Amino acid sequence: MSPIEFPFADPPKPLEMIEAAEGVFWLRLPLPFRLDHVNVYLVEDGDGYALIDTGIDNAATRALWDALFQGPLRDKPLTRIIATHSHPDHIGLAGWLCERFGAPLLASETEYLVALTIRLDPGALDAEPYRSFYRSHGLSEAHTQLLLSGGLYYLKMVSALRRTFR
Repeated sequence: MSPIEFPFADPPKPLEMIEAAEGVFWLRLPLPFRLDHVNVYLVEDGDGYALIDTGIDNAATRALWDALFQGPLRDKPLTRIIATHSHPDHIGLAGWLCERFGAPLLASETEYLVALTIRLDPGALDAEPYRSFYRSHGLSEAHTQLLLSGGLYYLKMVSALRRTFR
């Protein structure tokens, strides 16, 4: 088996943008979990950048984005926000960034609706079908309850979403 070869010796440092391909920039945002970062990408898009994924909504991530907008992104606005899926580290700041730049949110219909449902009705994750599914697949009641209570934690990491998406 061949060893893994990484295209870059080191990942980007905070506030650093590494050009991963022509017109595609890699940023790394911190996360307060065991998985301690999320990779996001800026793609040149006319006079600005399309952003792929956003990081979670917390004070530290907002401060990093503010510093980027005052530094390397000062002259290039975000033209669109693309959320690859509904996990908080990928869609968490989509609403805030869309509002700030007047940029559209692009996401699959399914992922957008999952995120919006949890945002608008966090108790929806506690619905009986989920409980039955988890229990029938061997999860203890304690683990099931832990999973079902996730909607409330999700709210802390995802800014209010736009009511429209593309």
